[in-house]
Amino acid sequence: VDDQSSDDYRTRTIQVEYGKIPTVPEGIDTTRPSTPKYEYAFNGWNGLLAVSGDMTVTADYIETIRNYKVTFYNMTTGAFEGENEMPYGSWIERTMSAGGYVFDSWYTKDGDNYVALPTKDDVTSAGGEGHVNGDMTLYGNLVMEGITFDSNNNISGYTGSNSFVVIPTYANRQKVGEINSYMFRGRTQEEIEAVYVPYGVVVNAKAFRSMDDEPYDALNPATWDRIYDEDVVKTIILYVEDSNPGIIITGNFKSNWDSGVPGDNKYFDVKGIETIGDYNYVLLADNTAIIQRFVNGTKKYVELPTGSVHMSSGDNAGDYRITELAGSAFRGMSNVETVFIANEWKDLKFGKHIFSGLTATIYIAISDKGLSLNRPAIKWGELTGAAIGWADWKTTWADQASGDEGELTLEWNCDGLYTQDEVTYLLRSNGEAIAISQEFTFVGDFTKLTIPETLTVGEKSYTVTEIGDQLFKDERLLTDVSIPGTIKRIGEQAFFGTNLKSLTLAEGLEEIGNLAFAMNSNLAYVYIPASCDTIGYFAFAGANNAELFMGRKSAPTGSGLIGYKVGWNTTVDLTGLDLSSIGSIVSSLVGSGTTLPTYWNAVGKTEKDINGTGWESLYQVKLIFVVTKDGNARVIGATTAGANIGLKLKNFTIPREVEYNGTKYTVTAIDSSAFGSWDIETLGIPSTVTSIASNAFSSIETINTDLAQPTEGTKPAGWEFDATNITINYGQTLS
Repeated sequence: VDDQSSDDYRTRTIQVEYGKIPTVPEGIDTTRPSTPKYEYAFNGWNGLLAVSGDMTVTADYIETIRNYKVTFYNMTTGAFEGENEMPYGSWIERTMSAGGYVFDSWYTKDGDNYVALPTKDDVTSAGGEGHVNGDMTLYGNLVMEGITFDSNNNISGYTGSNSFVVIPTYANRQKVGEINSYMFRGRTQEEIEAVYVPYGVVVNAKAFRSMDDEPYDALNPATWDRIYDEDVVKTIILYVEDSNPGIIITGNFKSNWDSGVPGDNKYFDVKGIETIGDYNYVLLADNTAIIQRFVNGTKKYVELPTGSVHMSSGDNAGDYRITELAGSAFRGMSNVETVFIANEWKDLKFGKHIFSGLTATIYIAISDKGLSLNRPAIKWGELTGAAIGWADWKTTWADQASGDEGELTLEWNCDGLYTQDEVTYLLRSNGEAIAISQEFTFVGDFTKLTIPETLTVGEKSYTVTEIGDQLFKDERLLTDVSIPGTIKRIGEQAFFGTNLKSLTLAEGLEEIGNLAFAMNSNLAYVYIPASCDTIGYFAFAGANNAELFMGRKSAPTGSGLIGYKVGWNTTVDLTGLDLSSIGSIVSSLVGSGTTLPTYWNAVGKTEKDINGTGWESLYQVKLIFVVTKDGNARVIGATTAGANIGLKLKNFTIPREVEYNGTKYTVTAIDSSAFGSWDIETLGIPSTVTSIASNAFSSIETINTDLAQPTEGTKPAGWEFDATNITINYGQTLS
């Protein structure tokens, strides 16, 4: 038996009679020790034949390359990244990734230090076959994009776009030396909000100053900005892993640090930075957490987390209580449309400019019955001079607590959020609810949607009063929607680009937002109640086949932001109008500036089948009516499924009344072009019809009516059509 532990063989010698096959003695140890590369499995004896002389029998083995466990961690966070079984001689090809970072290398740990994994060239030149030669624990290192280094691996500058700069401990496969002076040369306080300094990195005295030593000179305009930007360290937030920063800070930086940074702008003994879900968290030694940054660049709806955040693995595993939202946490996240801040945040801290750059609606559940809406219950604590700021850098929330603030819209006194049938509602403390987001799947038969009148959440009932901006935008499979009478406002672009066929809006609606129903090319019927006194810009642009039935007697007076806004149903001059927010549909809007048919004082539209004789057979004509609030009805069109348009129709009579939703309406008028496509031989018009538009008919030969012959003129005053070549028979009996 080959013994790998020495140069010898393990042997057993026995005497066997000539011609017989040896019997293997009991107790022979056939195990063959493994090598780092191989492990062996006994596979029988070679040479075990009939004896014809002295002979040697050797053990046979199956040779298998050994597998080793390779475990991967994040060097900075200690988070577990994965585990693999890998064969001897394998190369470590795996990397790590994170937005805004580049992968440096894998490292092994040697005491308190890390050693970079050798390159392939280093391994092969040393006679190795690959990285894996045993069980391994590797630590991956990521370095923030934009951090630059000098030839001694000291940090020399920063050109990146992230306002929260994470200083690495290792980079370029070696330990970082120190942070040179003027790392942020040329950068402003607005560009650099916070810096994380890990344990052991030397910080030079002028590391966080952004400019050279040339002093401020009142007579030299080139230096005027230096009085404000002389020392960035006085404004940025510093997170330091070391509990005793004095031992790693050189020169006079320690005194600058102590005197130049307001109380809550520096944190020592930081355990690390973790990305959990949609946020970066700074984890502190007292097991509290600061939300440092929102990192999901595609998410539109955000609910600020409360309570604790859980770190499941790594050096920082455990639960951390959220206590603060750091300054500029949402900076640059222009995709965010809605942020909800729950009531639990009333006793927590907020940094400066947390929503700078957003155009979102910020829904805030914080309330205090002892305070007015303009002064919500916020615990400022030590935040004097560093309280919440918005897009225009306000100093406190209380200064701008309702309405528009910069580009933001604030909504105070909200109870929370509630989701029903895939639609999420914001619950206001006054008992109202707003539909603000949806995850509805419009497939198959599920192309219809009903907005509820009320929601019951716990023991409280909420009335749904608003459909939020862009709620169902571009949901092309949505064909039918039922909107209750509790809805007061339909938001901007709420149903933009859907596929609605008809739309009946209930009395009680007050406002339709800009582009609310734009680009609904199949929309044919729209009823807008009299209660609606604001229709936004281009509310029905692109819905060129729609007819509008208005509950109002006439359009409101005024223009612009008063009453019906420009462009909702008329041709408008687009010159100088800012259409940047609607991008690719501009050309469609320009091409759809036609006037939509509009009927005022309307209740709705109905149809009635009328029998009459047609071209060589009996045809059924379908008359279309608008019924109005004064109890009357108007003929606005005619169609038929039985005859081709253009055939001459004979002997049918307009009815005296029609029924709509159980109510009867008297037919009193025939509108413009009602019979514009028909060639009519004889039409019966009852005496209830007192108004006929001048171009109501395309071609008509005879009119029979039960009206008496007028004493003056050839036709009644309200019949405005040209009677030339038309025979009018008065005093007829109509069927």
